[in-house]
Amino acid sequence: MLKNVKLLRVAFSPFDPRSKSAREFLRRISSKKNLATNKKAKIETVVREDYGVNTVDIEFNNGQSLNLVTCNMIAEEILEELELVSATIN
Repeated sequence: MLKNVKLLRVAFSPFDPRSKSAREFLRRISSKKNLATNKKAKIETVVREDYGVNTVDIEFNNGQSLNLVTCNMIAEEILEELELVSATIN
C-alpha cells in the first residue's frame, strides 16, 4: 500500500464530524501490515483546532503528489485514490 509513498500527511479537526473519513483512513494506513510495505514512508498527522478543510496530502517517490479534500469522501474512496495513483507509478 505504501510502497511508492514518500510522505503522507493527514490534517483534520477532531471535533468536526466531517473528519471521520480522514481519521478512519489514518487508522487503516497506520496498521502494522501497511507500515511494513515501506518503512521509509513518513506519516504526519496534523490536528487542526479550527473547522477548516480536512485533507490528505500524499507525496510519492517519483515526485508526483495527490491532494484530497476528504470532507465528502469515505475512507474507502481515499484508499482507492491512493491505490490508483500508486499503481500508475509501477
